[in-house]
Amino acid sequence: MYGEETFVVMFGGLYIEMAALRTLVDWLQGRGWVEALAQAEITTVGFHEWCSKREESFPQFQYWATFMSLELCLLVFVRSQRQSSFSMCLDALA
Repeated sequence: MYGEETFVVMFGGLYIEMAALRTLVDWLQGRGWVEALAQAEITTVGFHEWCSKREESFPQFQYWATFMSLELCLLVFVRSQRQSSFSMCLDALA
């Protein structure tokens, strides 16, 4: 009734959140991207197809698209913790 197959053991939400934030900070530090974006002063809005084409053509775009994807996963995870939604937590960690 209470065997191993009925329990899920995982790190606490705070530790997972902290590890994800450290990963994002490590990714940005020392690469010059923050300075480049500050100097460029460019903001664009695009669609999924446009983003896919840009990712194929420009490594920098692929880099930032991946970074944004990781950041969004982190935000979904944080929301799952705040709302106590285990299914949302599994989606974020997957």
